[in-house]
Amino acid sequence: MVTIKSAETPLQFAYLAAQQFSFESTQIHSLRVIASVYAKSGTPDDLVAGLAVLEEARPLQLLLILRHLSEFVDEYPTFAFDYVALGRPDLAHDVITESIRIADGLSSKSKVATLAMVADISHSMGNTDQCMDVLRTIAPYLQRRKRFRSVDDSFATTLVMLYLGIGKVEVALSIAERTTGFEKANGFAELAFHDQPANQCCEPYLGTALRIATTKKYEYSTAFIAGHLAKNGQFDRALLLIAGIGKNYVRFEAMLDIAIYLCEAGRTTDAVSVLDLLAAEPDSFYHYNSNLIKRLIPMLLHEHRDVVSAILDRTRTEAECATNELDRLQRLTCMVGLVAMYSRTETEVLVDLVLDAPLAEFDKSEYDPIGSSNRPSVCILFELLITIVEHGLQFDCTRKQKLREHLESL
Repeated sequence: MVTIKSAETPLQFAYLAAQQFSFESTQIHSLRVIASVYAKSGTPDDLVAGLAVLEEARPLQLLLILRHLSEFVDEYPTFAFDYVALGRPDLAHDVITESIRIADGLSSKSKVATLAMVADISHSMGNTDQCMDVLRTIAPYLQRRKRFRSVDDSFATTLVMLYLGIGKVEVALSIAERTTGFEKANGFAELAFHDQPANQCCEPYLGTALRIATTKKYEYSTAFIAGHLAKNGQFDRALLLIAGIGKNYVRFEAMLDIAIYLCEAGRTTDAVSVLDLLAAEPDSFYHYNSNLIKRLIPMLLHEHRDVVSAILDRTRTEAECATNELDRLQRLTCMVGLVAMYSRTETEVLVDLVLDAPLAEFDKSEYDPIGSSNRPSVCILFELLITIVEHGLQFDCTRKQKLREHLESL
C-alpha cells in the first residue's frame, strides 16, 4: 500500500492526492485518469498498476449507482474503454454485461439512455453483434416515442450518430426528425455531412440545421455546424457562419476549432490568419480553451514558433489577471502543460512556483464559503502531477519532499 512516506513516483503521489477529493465522483474520475496514464506507458508493470487502480475505482462507481441510481449510471459503461486500454477486453465485456443488468432495473427512459450508451461503446470497440442486440432491445421504445426533448432525451443524439455509423441512415433520420431544440439542429448537421466527399454535403439537411440554429439563436449549435463545415473543407463558409455568433466566448472557441482543422488539413498559414483575428479580439478566452490550445501548439511549433509564443503570452496574461490568488494559481497550474511543449526551462520554473505556494490555505472557507467545490489544493496537486508524468518533467528529491509536506498538511 502506497503511503506519503513510501511514495516515489508522480503517479503514486497522484494516487494519494486522489484519495483526498471531497466528492466521490471526482475521486473516481481521478483514479481513472491515473489508470489511463499507466495504460499509455504500456509496460507490464504499469499495466498491472493501472489495473489495480481501476479495480479500486470500479466498485466505488457501483456504490454511487447503488445510492443514487440513474444519476451516476452513465459513467459506468465507459469503464469498458479503460479495461481495453489496459489490455483486458475480458473485463471490458464484464462491464458491458453488468451495465445491461443495471439498466434493467431503471425506469424506461433511463434504461434506454444507458443501453444507448452501451450500444455506442460496443460499436466503438468493434463488438457489432452486441451493439445490434442492444439496439433491437430498445427499438420498440424508440418507435413508440413521438418526440424527444433536448434536455431530457439527450441520448437521442447519441443514437442518431450511432445509426449513421452502422449505416442505418433512415433510422437516424427518423430519430432526428423527432428531436427538438438544439439536439435537432445538431442531429441534422450530422445527417448533412454523413458519408459526404470533401467540400460537399446534403444541402437540404444542412439548411434545416442552420434554420433551427439561427432562428432559435442556438449559438453552440451554430458553432457545431461551422465545425462540420470546416472538417468537410468548407473553411470560408465556416468562418462566415462563425462571424454571426454574438457571444464572444462561443465565437472564440469556434475559431480555435477552425484553426485546428486548418492545421490538420496542412494549411498552417491560414490557421495563423485565423489566430491573428482572435488576437485582435478585445476579450480573450485562451485559458478557458486550454484543451484546444494544447492541440494547436504541437501543430504550429515547428513553423510558427512566434505564434505559439504569442498565444502563451496571452494565456499567461489571463492567468495574471485572475481575480484572486486561488484562481491565478489554478490557471498557472493549467499553463504548465501548455508551456511544457514550448520551453522546458520555463516549465520547470512554473512547477516550482506552484509547489512553493501555500496550497492548504486555499482550502479555507473564504475561497469556497458554501462548500460547493472539491478541495482546491488537491485539484492543483493532482493536475500538476499528471502533467509532470505526461511531459517527463523533473521529479527530484526536493520536489518529492515538497509534495509530502503538502499532502501531510491536507
